[in-house]
Amino acid sequence: MRGMTILRSAVVALVGLAAACGGATPPPVQPSSTPPTTAAVPAQRPTVVGKWLEFWGKPGETDVAYHDQYQVGYDGDKPFVRPLDQAHADVINSVTIDGDNVDLIIRTSFEVHYQLHLDPGGDSMTGTATTPDRTLPIRWERIRD
Repeated sequence: MRGMTILRSAVVALVGLAAACGGATPPPVQPSSTPPTTAAVPAQRPTVVGKWLEFWGKPGETDVAYHDQYQVGYDGDKPFVRPLDQAHADVINSVTIDGDNVDLIIRTSFEVHYQLHLDPGGDSMTGTATTPDRTLPIRWERIRD
């Protein structure tokens, strides 16, 4: 019973306070005149994931007369580079992808260490291929399906 008395006293006090303030109710909240903003969705950045065609050195600088094709991607969290030609006999020993950079070592009759960087437009990667004898400029161009 005592709890009910305290509750009634609190209600009476609030009613009295409202009357003392003139019984005015606060004005309704007006909507903002500023239109809501929409965050711009950033354009999707090009990525190294995709199919690539390799070009060795400058014309006439090497005896490489073919252009291997590779698929770059991920199996879960693990990066990979795979030749698109199933008859490709080379072994890819290691692959690291760090943002726009691809680092891989391919074992042919010797090791070739590729270090590539994605160009800003995303249509090519440029860098070097280092063999036991020398380091040559290399370019991989994106293959569009």
